[in-house]
Amino acid sequence: MNDGKTYAYLSSVPRLFAAEPYDYVMKTDDDTYLRVAALAGELRGKPRDDVYLGYGYAMGGQPMPFMHGMGYVVSWDVAAWVAGAGADGILARNDTRGPEDLMVGKWLNLAGRGKNRYDLKPRMYDLNWDMDNFRPDTVAVHMLKTNQRWAATFRYFNVVTAGITPSELYHRP
Repeated sequence: MNDGKTYAYLSSVPRLFAAEPYDYVMKTDDDTYLRVAALAGELRGKPRDDVYLGYGYAMGGQPMPFMHGMGYVVSWDVAAWVAGAGADGILARNDTRGPEDLMVGKWLNLAGRGKNRYDLKPRMYDLNWDMDNFRPDTVAVHMLKTNQRWAATFRYFNVVTAGITPSELYHRP
């Protein structure tokens, strides 16, 4: 998690898709359930440059110096900056290793990037231990580290599969 994978990802996407750039790039954890339509709705009408969107984390009097690592979106120009002009400073400071969500915030803050910041809290959140804090307007649910948590999340959000008879194999590990 903290060994440079976020830098590797954000710096490679603009190179891999340079011929047909996207509007945004998202990084998300594998224990996050993302509701893509809800995220697209959030992005609709937002600028397509200098964007940093996610679950804002306030710290030391600053409103959002970085986004929680469960998942965040940067606009294409920000990802391209990480891959290009920003790479020299990031690499010179050895800022590819460490808490990845803090590192991304540090890169953007030092360079004055990500000026269009959007906090999606409470629509992005960690699932509490009682699994009773789901919201109908959710964009992302994080901390789904067990099959029980994934199943509870699917039960709550997956109206498409409601009414389908469970598999005979459901009980198997």
